[in-house]
Amino acid sequence: MGHGAPHCTQQVHIDKYTSIHHTQLHVLDQLRIQLRAIGEELSIWRDSPRVRSILYLAQFCSSLLFVVLYIWSTYSPPPPWTLRWNLDLGLCLFFGADYFLRLAVG
Repeated sequence: MGHGAPHCTQQVHIDKYTSIHHTQLHVLDQLRIQLRAIGEELSIWRDSPRVRSILYLAQFCSSLLFVVLYIWSTYSPPPPWTLRWNLDLGLCLFFGADYFLRLAVG
């Protein structure tokens, strides 16, 4: 008689897992749809030669600044929340956003 309860509990656990898995898949599908929509909107900007030149220049300057900050941090690490530390963080966020935008547009 005691054998029925664990099976019932196991079934509830499996049902919860399946429900969570389906919810995660739904969220990922919605995210893909939103990224495609953003990509289509951004493709208008991507096709503009002026905007493309500005983005390339911003990425080039950011890359140079990142290299300078990296070399400087090898000699003396920046203390948290200083200008150098915030620049490092900002550049990481910029490059991360650039990467995801390129995925969305491409």
